[in-house]
Amino acid sequence: MHYYYAFDKKTGSLNWVAAPGTAPEGTNYSTPIVAVIGGQRMLIGGNGDGGIYSINARTGNKIWGFQMSKAAINSTPSVWNNRVYINHGQDNVDNEEFGRVMCIDATGNGDITATGTVWRIDGIKADSSSSLIHDGIAYFVSDTGNLFAIDAEKGNQLWDYNLGTVGKGSPTWADGCLYVTEVNGRIHTLKVSRSGCEPVNLVHLPARNGRGDDEIYASPAFADGRMVIVTRDRTICVGTKDAKKQSIAATLRGDEGKTDSEVASIQLRPFEVALWGPGKVDYELHTFDKMGRVIDVRKPELTLGEGLAGEISGSSISITGDKNQSGVVTAKVGEIQCQARVRVVSGAKKWSWDFEGLKGVATPPGWIRSFAKIKPVDVDGNVGMMAAGMGQAKGRPSHTVWLGTSDMSGYQIQADVRMKEQRRQLSSIGLTANRYTFMIRGNYNEISVQSWPAHQRLGANAKFVTEPDTWYTMKLDVDIANGKAIVRGKVWKRGDAEPDTWSMEAVDPHPNLSGSPGLFVYAQTDCLFDNVVVTFDE
Repeated sequence: MHYYYAFDKKTGSLNWVAAPGTAPEGTNYSTPIVAVIGGQRMLIGGNGDGGIYSINARTGNKIWGFQMSKAAINSTPSVWNNRVYINHGQDNVDNEEFGRVMCIDATGNGDITATGTVWRIDGIKADSSSSLIHDGIAYFVSDTGNLFAIDAEKGNQLWDYNLGTVGKGSPTWADGCLYVTEVNGRIHTLKVSRSGCEPVNLVHLPARNGRGDDEIYASPAFADGRMVIVTRDRTICVGTKDAKKQSIAATLRGDEGKTDSEVASIQLRPFEVALWGPGKVDYELHTFDKMGRVIDVRKPELTLGEGLAGEISGSSISITGDKNQSGVVTAKVGEIQCQARVRVVSGAKKWSWDFEGLKGVATPPGWIRSFAKIKPVDVDGNVGMMAAGMGQAKGRPSHTVWLGTSDMSGYQIQADVRMKEQRRQLSSIGLTANRYTFMIRGNYNEISVQSWPAHQRLGANAKFVTEPDTWYTMKLDVDIANGKAIVRGKVWKRGDAEPDTWSMEAVDPHPNLSGSPGLFVYAQTDCLFDNVVVTFDE
């Protein structure tokens, strides 16, 4: 699912989590915006499932959804006169054309796919750039480098202007001109009106080092008489040295109106907490009217859910028992109910799981991203955890299941692993510590250590002949010393004596200082885990 998270900006406490759409169809880059429409403060954004959704910004409740594309929406919407302007560059859901720019009536409720269209133009592939609305004109930049001007009210195309090649950045308005970029390092300054477009200036940025262009994917930003543009190779500020700071009055997003007294929805805050061992959590109950406007904040009457050991004292809970736990806390106002999630991480020096007693789709308490990713199965009379291979499980074959918290360090992780051979294929399977992954790459007959913050920053490989349908024991240790990370991995057949030496070692001069222990799988075929152990340094 594609999730939205709302945090208290002063404390960092999590207020709510919302998943308005369905399973994502790809990576999503749309940034949600805030607008008050029909008295509701909305968070509006494109989703990974190809839809655009409106969520009440105060409660996280879904207001409406509009399905546009068969792939993820990457553009950011614009709002003008209670209407939403949005575009994409992939397959349309209702015809065979690629791309669409459109205007949606944002005052509806529920699924407005069939009823919310004000106007639309299919066939304009504008996947990445976002629209700009100015003086009643909607501007869109297509992937093919064309700038389109469309009457924002009626939807008729006024004109189009060929910029050149690929356009990814969004158009920006400042000082009476439109500023538009191309990927190939070109920045256009344009004088525009309803009747046409006149070029004013064109700058072409070469690569800072070597041949080619300094590619541009960002949009220009303007402040205090200067323009800032971020390119592949540099950040550039353009303006006079004597430019003065400018004060601009804040633009109101709209009037939310007077709050009703009748409670329509409630929230426990914090919505989610993680405790290390026994601890106490204090809660507030926030109440809202039907438009999502805050009525009051009060002390809740709480109920402790199954899976949590503890006591309730007024508006607080006290967790007892130093073991991994997970569950919910419940509060009610009349017939309206809400829940908050609690995760307890054991403070013991050793964690271990053999999965005996787990059934159905159950996973160990407190594990993250485990539900529906792995499930208990019978293996030779014992219980193990299986990640289903491609064709049997929805979504991508790559999964990491987290066992702890992101600030952990100073531990070893060990587990038994097994890869089934199917269609003459094997998977990759392994362990994670401090955001380093040690894996057996079955199809390549090798073992590997990798770190992926945004791209593969560390990668080391060694030969290892993998036997299918065979249990192996893996161990991973990360030692931070002298400003470096020494990452050591070991693998041997289960039941054999543990080797004295590590199977491979990699050194990272820019170490990951912390990270949760985890289980990794690239499940091209069915994969199994058993006997997972995390041991902490003394």
